[in-house]
Amino acid sequence: MNNPTRVKVAMFDVDGTLAKSKQPMDASGLGLLADLTRKMPVVIVGGGKKELFWRQVVRPIAKFRPDLENLRVMPTNGASLYIWNKHWSRKYELRLTKAEGRRIREAIKIALKRIGFESPGRRYGNLIEDRGAQITFSALGQSAPLPVKETWNRQSDIRPRLLKELRRLLPDLDSHIAGLTSIDITRRGIDKGYAVRRAQEHFHVKKSDMLFVGDAIFPGGNDYPAKKAGIPCLRVNGPEETKRIIRGLIGR
Repeated sequence: MNNPTRVKVAMFDVDGTLAKSKQPMDASGLGLLADLTRKMPVVIVGGGKKELFWRQVVRPIAKFRPDLENLRVMPTNGASLYIWNKHWSRKYELRLTKAEGRRIREAIKIALKRIGFESPGRRYGNLIEDRGAQITFSALGQSAPLPVKETWNRQSDIRPRLLKELRRLLPDLDSHIAGLTSIDITRRGIDKGYAVRRAQEHFHVKKSDMLFVGDAIFPGGNDYPAKKAGIPCLRVNGPEETKRIIRGLIGR
């Protein structure tokens, strides 16, 4: 890591970075993240909805550090922001309209037909989920077990082709690959680059004094807009690599 002492605000993706897909962070990761909040502001940002963030990070970390004044939470790729001041409150939320949601769901169905997608023999919940500020397609359903998602990701990942079709059908919106089985669709500009800019404004820091850590920092990945926004980024292959980065930031 280049000059960790310069970092004033640390931003982290959630799935694949702080935690395994839709799973709570483990105890060692939570302890490290709690220690980092004692040193600097920490922002967690991902494609999940608020309830998932609370299950994966917010409620578990409170056992390690009840005072979370230095933690910021940005669900649905930065389309909302939650801050702590003795209790959690929402600073803003940018929701899709009903018409936008219908148009996105229809585009997903058309794109799936175009690429010849076959629905899995067993669905784990709905394939399309309305997260308020975002519509998310998950190839196996929203509640698929982690091992099943990992196998599908290695053997059957059709998302690059699906992403191309969605971007043709929805050129005025943003579509990005997320997690192991999903694609997130938001309004144009509502992505992790937007989250970076909002965090920069919120904390009044230079982009060069920030750090973004994520597993999908590649073209088409939902962490890539953070890199395009000009913030220093580190790509990881999972929570264990993220822990090493946090240890570097806190000087361990």
